[in-house]
Amino acid sequence: MTNEIVEFINYLKEVRGYSSHTLKSYSEDIHQFSRFAGERNIEEWGKVDIPLLRDYIAYLQERKYTRASILRKLSALRSLYKYLVKQGKLESNIMLILNSPRYRRGLPHFLKLKDIETIVASAEEDALGLRNKAIIEMLYSTGMRVSELASLRLEDIREDSDELRVRGKRGKERIVFIGEKARQALRDYLLYARPLLERKPNSALFLNRFGGKLSVRGVHKIVSNLAKKGALYASPHTIRHSFATHLLDRGADLRAVQELLGHSSLSTTQIYTHLTVDKLKEVYKKAHPRG
Repeated sequence: MTNEIVEFINYLKEVRGYSSHTLKSYSEDIHQFSRFAGERNIEEWGKVDIPLLRDYIAYLQERKYTRASILRKLSALRSLYKYLVKQGKLESNIMLILNSPRYRRGLPHFLKLKDIETIVASAEEDALGLRNKAIIEMLYSTGMRVSELASLRLEDIREDSDELRVRGKRGKERIVFIGEKARQALRDYLLYARPLLERKPNSALFLNRFGGKLSVRGVHKIVSNLAKKGALYASPHTIRHSFATHLLDRGADLRAVQELLGHSSLSTTQIYTHLTVDKLKEVYKKAHPRG
């Protein structure tokens, strides 16, 4: 089973252009099932049956995996089986007749504007602090994914433009916009902080304390630590949720927000509309004659 997993992951990398983060998740999820099957003397993908798959779901549930995690793991297996059938390694796809556990998507956590301001204000005024402030402002101003921000290079930034071209999932490019506060924070970082952090020529926009490219994990840690200083919980994804929610709260078109977020499906973006019910209720009470 291992050989097929390696071939599949290479296919996702070389042909589909999946990110390293996605490849790691797929590999870990599929290997987990492979080990589960191997412990039950199933050594071939064609020998997997529905009872085994149901036992696997029960196994995950017993270990308190969330529904989202279970569905993600099953999705990885579905993709693998689809690939194996397409390559002629299997005649049929057992995953097509498996009923997945129902999943109700929860509402994403988001921050109020004053919370964003609190996090920004938690940054110090030294070189690392100026970098951290620029990171928060950029995430909130553009709605970028953390992987997109971490992959930015110096040549991506133009002093005379508030537009920024980023490469999202599966290599798809889109335009995002940098607001004035983010532009000012970025100018301060580039002028006063980055020269102090750079040890040798490096094209990465955001650098770590050793002068190397700042990693996705590093950005997560920065956001989390700054939020904790303000007695808040936040991650880069929380800021991305906040960006979308605040735009919709202020009347932005759903399809425009979809484009800014880089969502391929409008249904992915529509989850944010559930977060504006209070705003709609407030408008209704103020505007309706009998509200």
